[in-house]
Amino acid sequence: MFYAGLLITPIYRGGNADAPPMILLVFCALSLILSSLGSTNTKRPALPTMGIILWAAWLGWLVFQLIPLPPDLLARLSPQAFAYHQAVAQAGGQAHYSLSLVPARGLELVVLSVTYAIVYLTTLSIAHDQTSVRRVLSVITLAAALEAVYGALHLLAGIGHPLLDPANAHQGVATGTFANRNHFAAFLCLGFCAGLGLILGRKNDPNSAGSMRARLRALLDLLTSELVLFRVLLLVIVVGVVLSQSRMGNAALALAVTVYALAWLLSTRRAASFGKGLLLFVSIAVADVLLVSERYGLERVMERIEQTDYESEVRFVANDMSHQLINRFGHIGAGLGSYPILQESVRPEGFERSFRHAHNDYYEFWIEVGIPGLVLLGVLLLYHALRAAAALRERRSWRRASGAAVLAVIAAGLLHATVEFNFRIPAYVAYFVTLLALATRLQGRGSTRSIGRWLKPNHKRGMKQDLDIQRQ
Repeated sequence: MFYAGLLITPIYRGGNADAPPMILLVFCALSLILSSLGSTNTKRPALPTMGIILWAAWLGWLVFQLIPLPPDLLARLSPQAFAYHQAVAQAGGQAHYSLSLVPARGLELVVLSVTYAIVYLTTLSIAHDQTSVRRVLSVITLAAALEAVYGALHLLAGIGHPLLDPANAHQGVATGTFANRNHFAAFLCLGFCAGLGLILGRKNDPNSAGSMRARLRALLDLLTSELVLFRVLLLVIVVGVVLSQSRMGNAALALAVTVYALAWLLSTRRAASFGKGLLLFVSIAVADVLLVSERYGLERVMERIEQTDYESEVRFVANDMSHQLINRFGHIGAGLGSYPILQESVRPEGFERSFRHAHNDYYEFWIEVGIPGLVLLGVLLLYHALRAAAALRERRSWRRASGAAVLAVIAAGLLHATVEFNFRIPAYVAYFVTLLALATRLQGRGSTRSIGRWLKPNHKRGMKQDLDIQRQ
């Protein structure tokens, strides 16, 4: 059920509608129920206590922003919010006197945030061993590949479906089922990193060494194995990213591959694994960039990057507006969903365009959740980055490969967030949160007592758990 929910979420506008998140929530709830019913026969690792605490703190802060406060207290915490609610009362409306300026919209987004937390818990419940972790990565890779195929067919062959095609899709570039090419490219980047984790985390064939006959047999098995399929899917995803002509999308993908390559090569202790990884990254550079990207328009992306004039772009105006709003509300936040109404108050005279988002996730979160919320988000990401980094010290290749995938996804997401609002797109966030949850399932039984223990290699523990998995 959970996998079906993940695959359905991006189908319409990248999940940026009412129905897809609700479907995902229902599917996650059913998955949690089914998983709990079958948990008596399976020995599962403990839940990551710190991760759950951080999620609870983040959701608690969002709820606190919605709670009506005594007017005197609100005036001390946020004079701007107090003045706003007082103006509403003077105009004959019902003043809410909360930190959130738009509590109704804020409540909707809090429910969406709870949905992401349930996605996180569902992933923890489902992903508990090598097989389940690889299954989750396979679903993410497949979803990205399907998006890339649809985007390419829609652009190159004119094949599309009216229910899946956003009305405001860019002309001449691939957007898939997303309304924005940047969100499309960011989503594909998630799938590319997951695909790398599948390829490099694949168990080595024991027949790969020995006689010439055994090596030939291993080669034939390799050519007919899932490894070739995943490599083809990665090629398809790269084509989709290039066809999007998203400047930062291509830059984020390049950063993700770089981070992944460094993490994998530095964590590899065996010469065979090092050679396998090096060969894969060289093939990505040659086949994906030089051949596929050249065929499908990488030069046009490079031209867009070279011709970029920051001061002449609309984002320059959006950033200037955001700076003004940060000075007013950044200390404690104006509540989720408040940016669209706040930007009207700082829009330059004669500038006709209106923004629903700040085109910079850092600025928008700063304005809406304030410094406390921004710190909580930062600690939440840092915690999972540390868990993913700790997986690089593990003995088994699937754990190191999955940890490198999470690190690459975090790096790409943080870079792309400087110019886009991908973290406001439900499909992207749901998949991102799923990968964060996987980071806590890569070090044995998920002990969360101290960061020092995460960062220390424990080969004996890894060997014991691998034997347990084999017995299962």
